[in-house]
Amino acid sequence: MVAGKGAGYGPELTDIGTRRNGAHLRQAILKPATLLPEGFLYVTAVTQAGATVRGIRVNEDSFNIQIKDSGGQFHSFAKSELKEVRRLRSETPMPAYEGSLSAAELDDLVAYLASLKGKL
Repeated sequence: MVAGKGAGYGPELTDIGTRRNGAHLRQAILKPATLLPEGFLYVTAVTQAGATVRGIRVNEDSFNIQIKDSGGQFHSFAKSELKEVRRLRSETPMPAYEGSLSAAELDDLVAYLASLKGKL
């Protein structure tokens, strides 16, 4: 998301250029699973009926879990009503772009993200 626009599944990037340097941004684009933020957890929940919801854990306690799916929808479950909760540690919904961007495309993308300083 930039300036509040976007699907809402990924992080807010409006000021990413003030928070991360170019090397970090490059690594996050090429191999995002290597730089997961603290507390980030990608999960899959399976209901007793067999329905599956995959997304980012928003909140969790001993009894409940809330998940935000790729469409930006929130799902709240009582853990006692789930068949399974899989914690997909070291996984992220962001694809790795290593090998799929040219050097120039990668440089342009890093330069754009580094330019985002919070004022649009």
